[in-house]
Amino acid sequence: MSGKLHITEVGRVAIPAADQDRALAFYVDKLGFEKRVDETFADGQMQWIEVAPKGAPTAIALTPPMEGGPTSVDSGIIISTDDIEADHSALKEAGVDVDPEIARWARPCRRCSGSPTRAGTRCRSSSRSSSSWTKKWRSPAGGGASPRRIDFAG
Repeated sequence: MSGKLHITEVGRVAIPAADQDRALAFYVDKLGFEKRVDETFADGQMQWIEVAPKGAPTAIALTPPMEGGPTSVDSGIIISTDDIEADHSALKEAGVDVDPEIARWARPCRRCSGSPTRAGTRCRSSSRSSSSWTKKWRSPAGGGASPRRIDFAG
């Protein structure tokens, strides 16, 4: 490769959503994301929607699925929170299908060996252990709302 690249960030992650209105309602109404983009294209036949947590640099693009492509995917998206217990409880109370309990594990230590610390212990350079729960969003028959899973980390 000749020359330096000028990549500055991951701007958005696109996930297919056959029911874009339902996906948009989930991210905005349940997760509290802001809608950043909602534009039609292809002579008004398709819609491009982007949502993100307020102030976050990376957005999620809720795109129409490609012809013959999947209508829902395991996105691999991990959403961070400052209070995983409170958010888990709030989403559960709002009727969102979340795992019943928060899974806990140690975060890899970046300054030491790079290996996760043992549960219940903390590397001197590690700020805290990680916790997560998975929000499972099941698509209705023929609905194809996306994603099937979102992992939250706190």
